[in-house]
Amino acid sequence: SKNKKIELLKEYALCDCLSINYIAVDSTFQTKDTSKSFIFQVNSIDYHLLDKIEKYTRENTSNYYMMPAMESIYANYIFLYCVEFYKSKELKKYIQHILKE
Repeated sequence: SKNKKIELLKEYALCDCLSINYIAVDSTFQTKDTSKSFIFQVNSIDYHLLDKIEKYTRENTSNYYMMPAMESIYANYIFLYCVEFYKSKELKKYIQHILKE
């Protein structure tokens, strides 16, 4: 369904946001997380859609690792900023737009 596809693309964007920013903080960061591959392969999401999501995510989130920490220095602020991005109306609107193309 369309709603499921929107949610999967949002999840893909979240994974990408986290990866982009954790690598920016530590270039040796390696993850065993295969979520992005899972979304692509298992859910048969069109590669071109994922490419657009990656470009949009990089343009909008690649500096999150430089953002000021939130209230607690113990908070994983990269994760918190990426979750805000995941929940944003802007991301949802962008996804709805590219699904219409």
